[in-house]
Amino acid sequence: MRQFVLCITIFCLLCTYTRINAATTVDSLVGCLRSKGVLNYTTSGSPFYSTALDFSMQNLRFTEAGVPKPAVIILPSTAQEVQKAWTCMLRGGWALRVRNGGHSYEGLSSSASAPFAIIDLINMHKITVNVQKKTAWIEAGVRIGELYHAIASQSSNRLGFPAGTCSTVGMSGQIMGGGYGMLSRKYGVAADRVLQAQVIDGNGKLIKRVSTSNPDLFWALRGGGGGAWGIVVAWKLKLVDLPETITTFSLWKTGKQVITDLVYKWQTIAPKAPPELFIAIYMAGISYTGSPDMGASFYGQYWGTINETLALLNKIYPELGLSESDCKQGNWMQVDSLVFYVLEISNRMHSSL
Repeated sequence: MRQFVLCITIFCLLCTYTRINAATTVDSLVGCLRSKGVLNYTTSGSPFYSTALDFSMQNLRFTEAGVPKPAVIILPSTAQEVQKAWTCMLRGGWALRVRNGGHSYEGLSSSASAPFAIIDLINMHKITVNVQKKTAWIEAGVRIGELYHAIASQSSNRLGFPAGTCSTVGMSGQIMGGGYGMLSRKYGVAADRVLQAQVIDGNGKLIKRVSTSNPDLFWALRGGGGGAWGIVVAWKLKLVDLPETITTFSLWKTGKQVITDLVYKWQTIAPKAPPELFIAIYMAGISYTGSPDMGASFYGQYWGTINETLALLNKIYPELGLSESDCKQGNWMQVDSLVFYVLEISNRMHSSL
């Protein structure tokens, strides 16, 4: 009995020591941050902590109790602050998670098995567009919607960038994951249009020209996945030319066989279709009448007027049944903004599950 009590006592002391040691470590990290002038951070005891952690989290499973949470969330405004924060984390042996848009559904930017802190780049969203050279420098916290708006407004809607259709997705995660979007059949993925990157390496050193000083790292950054190659703080992008008029369209279809036939037909014609035509499909199970079925949104765009779009699709893809009422015509920014309403259709599909 005495041995049993002794074991419990030692176990409780170890638990207490672990909690005290963890608290001391957090205090040490915070002290290091403050000593280096990194003052925009929040800890688990702060009233702002939950808001800072959850506001961009796309997979709400990682907000639940029992899921490991960061001890500190750091929100730097400059590359120098990122360097200082990473140096403090290295000294304390902290695991690092870097977050841009919060769209890592696996929780790779918001959770870890070891004690960790998050460097959230949301405050680093400066964009510099050079219309003459058709390039743009963007900080690593820029999101797709911000980039599209900046390019369109400064180029009179004649330049764009081939990234995704969800405005809140972070550009850094998009690029490092490839970056497929509505301009990809014409111009490739976002990673194909990267000219340069600035990266903080595992030792806290800022590499200002990765493409020339470390070509292997530059290769890995363009599609090799985020969070493994260092902390990207800025990208230089090559912009693409766009026409004055683009047509966006969206149709809602139901029925397993109907959708199967339409998908099969698109797969047969897509290799020969002009690269200015893009079609994507959102599919989900639905149950309008109580019995399970399938629903799908066929959406896309074509470089031309509504009449030109109808003429093309009625020729190569008449099974789709596209009509004028399914189409919207405008410049790139106008129609790309309209694309975001597809997300409403997607939400409607999921609400039918």
